[in-house]
Amino acid sequence: KYHGGTNFGRTAGGPFITTSYDYDAPLDEYGLAREPKYGHLKELHRTIKLCEPALVSVDPTVTSLGSMQEAHVYRSPSGCAAFLANYNSNSHAKVVFDNEHYSLPPWSISILPDCKTVVYNTATVGVQTSQMQMWSNGASSMMWERYDEEVGSLAAAPLLTTSGLLEQLNVTRDTSDYLWYMTSVDVSPSEKFLQGGKPLSLSVQSAGHALHIFINGQLQG
Repeated sequence: KYHGGTNFGRTAGGPFITTSYDYDAPLDEYGLAREPKYGHLKELHRTIKLCEPALVSVDPTVTSLGSMQEAHVYRSPSGCAAFLANYNSNSHAKVVFDNEHYSLPPWSISILPDCKTVVYNTATVGVQTSQMQMWSNGASSMMWERYDEEVGSLAAAPLLTTSGLLEQLNVTRDTSDYLWYMTSVDVSPSEKFLQGGKPLSLSVQSAGHALHIFINGQLQG
């Protein structure tokens, strides 16, 4: 996800779900750049664009530069681009590529759009971290809303028969947060586990927010 977003009102997808989400995206839910991630990715895209003539012309040639280092080289008449990778997550690596010496930070890739000069390294961040402060301006659009709904009775609700779960918004047409499922189990009085007078327990695995249990038509909890 490159851009965060916000679902307002009843479009959040269900009850008890926060409407704000951006998952640490480079652009937050307000469209503002989140640094240094946004700037670092911007530089990556610019560097890849410099490598484009070679990248679209040939498949890479992979050569070993060390025990945990590799060079992925795109060399063609239209250009040359190299990606020097250090897969060691704990220490730097000094490698030799095309008779030139390069230092690779741990767990990183250095990009050489001309197979000579390092323009970008995934672990080297050259963008300053931004800290943002936000406050309410008192606008009505910033106010919270509250929805109160009455739980409909079973007699008044339409019944559907299905063998699995349904997509809630399609069924309720987004007019209610409530979608109730019912199932029943018939137990014969002759079942062995009913004999002996031992107390019985019922275990239900459910992701629902509410559950009502009836035994012989009586609400148990």
